[in-house]
Amino acid sequence: MAGGMAAVLVMMFTLALNAIVGLWVAAYAAHCFLVTVEQTAAGGDAVEYPEESLLDWCWKVVYLLWLTAIWLVPLGLLHRNGYLDAPFLPLAVGFLWLTFPVCLFSSFGSESVLVIFRFDVLWRLLRHPLAVLSFYILTALLLATVTSLAYFTLIGWREVQDGINAGRLAWLSPLVQWWSWLLALPLTALMLAAGILWYGRLLGRLAAIINPRRRRRQRPLPDDESRPLPIAEAARALARSQSGADETAAPAFGRDETYGVQDDEPETAVEVVEDEKPCEKEEDEERQPPPGMWSSSVFRFPFYLRSLRVLAWLTADALVVLLLFRALAAVWAI
Repeated sequence: MAGGMAAVLVMMFTLALNAIVGLWVAAYAAHCFLVTVEQTAAGGDAVEYPEESLLDWCWKVVYLLWLTAIWLVPLGLLHRNGYLDAPFLPLAVGFLWLTFPVCLFSSFGSESVLVIFRFDVLWRLLRHPLAVLSFYILTALLLATVTSLAYFTLIGWREVQDGINAGRLAWLSPLVQWWSWLLALPLTALMLAAGILWYGRLLGRLAAIINPRRRRRQRPLPDDESRPLPIAEAARALARSQSGADETAAPAFGRDETYGVQDDEPETAVEVVEDEKPCEKEEDEERQPPPGMWSSSVFRFPFYLRSLRVLAWLTADALVVLLLFRALAAVWAI
């Protein structure tokens, strides 16, 4: 009786600790993910992660939960009423994998965060089929890798161990258990952390491709009188204007009883340029397209110097969550 009560207390404590740590980890992961998407979509290569309060991070979690729950709740109702026969978890993951980019881009491009779908976003995606196809191929590979590692680290290692114990290789059972703790657990945490940054990078790169901004470039003016003067001509013109003003200046004080006031001619406005080249005028042109989905800047992004600190924190957070989940599973087995 006392042992059962102790197990219940340990389980409740582990659940509470999982909830607290999970909230902090989810808030920090949401912050890093959204900052990566926004700055990559703006055309940046390296990403600067601003220092924000925990409250700001929590609002980002609420925002991402809104974008996912608005699709998962109707899907869950259809599944519960028997309209969908597939298992719910793979169905939900696959549905979010397909719809989340459209939902996120629609919300980013609207005045209200409540907007979850815009036809112009879907149209822009359809106009770039190669980029969209590359995005879904890369994210499918990333999702398959991360989920496979997470499944083996949390659940699958026990199935492998049971299979070994049922055969003639029972001596390998402790090795599988130690391998799951010492190798699979840190590797899964690292892949989860890098996966968040990779997915945010791919989303931002896709947003930059489908929504090119306009930049300003310089266009030379025609060679006419409106062209500003070079430095030498500008200096001579300025000297002539000043000498002409001195000759027509007012009388000196003492010749008359009052100060002489004379309307001088305004000085000639001279614009000085640093070389003999014509002045250039700004005009709009389409900016150069960003690097593609398969560029090295995508794959190396989590290992940039400016991203290493974020990667380390995300890895440590994921490792703590995985350890707590393993502890909770062990208590549940008791």
